[in-house]
Amino acid sequence: MCPFLGGWSRRLGGRMDLAQLAMDAAAHPLVPVLTDRRELLGEVLPKDWPIIDL
Repeated sequence: MCPFLGGWSRRLGGRMDLAQLAMDAAAHPLVPVLTDRRELLGEVLPKDWPIIDL
């Protein structure tokens, strides 16, 4: 998991917290993600992923 987390963090502008959120969302795809960083999450999650903009 750590190599993926580091890679996703780099793709998300160095945001380790956002990378961890994306990793948890991918592991448990039952709840939409609440964020104001939709464009960054689109780098690692599918475009049709349920994201609620803040």
